[in-house]
Amino acid sequence: PTLRSDPPANATGRGGGNRFGGPAELAAGEPGATGTIGFPAIAATKMAGPPERMALEGAYFTALRAARRYEIKGDELTLHGDAAAVATFKAAPKAD
Repeated sequence: PTLRSDPPANATGRGGGNRFGGPAELAAGEPGATGTIGFPAIAATKMAGPPERMALEGAYFTALRAARRYEIKGDELTLHGDAAAVATFKAAPKAD
């Protein structure tokens, strides 16, 4: 799965087999390190895939809906729910 932030306040990516997009609600906390986040209305394409890929995608979308806070450390972004981390992403290398 992937997650990309597209200005001014949208999120896009792939969930495992399908593309998704929707608004992202962001509020910065400490400069560049923490803040609140939410994905209130994720819309995705509806292509079928292998069961294991669809299960991964379902878990990923559940994690995005559960996200309440984010934390950035180095090249990692961690999304936290009410009680624990729900997903961690590593930044992709920049293309030349």
